[in-house]
Amino acid sequence: MNRAIKHAVIKDQLPTYLQANKKAKGEILSRVMVVTATPRKPVIRVLKREQNRSSLSPPKRRGRKRYYTVETNAVRCIVQNCASVLWLPGELTSWL
Repeated sequence: MNRAIKHAVIKDQLPTYLQANKKAKGEILSRVMVVTATPRKPVIRVLKREQNRSSLSPPKRRGRKRYYTVETNAVRCIVQNCASVLWLPGELTSWL
């Protein structure tokens, strides 16, 4: 069984799993474990991850936000302009 089939099984069971009570969730987990041959804890994690994932919103950027000061932006522009002038494809071959 490949990953795509396992993912399809999980997505198929997710709506039922979300609306089920505790006993029914255990039965759904057991069924998914047998079908996908995956241990219990990974099945729980995958169901939780699919519950949190939304196909409508773009993926969130994780980690710290980039923050550049005015001086840093000026240096970045200078370096970028120098790099674009120095490493044009035609000039690179003439340097070699």
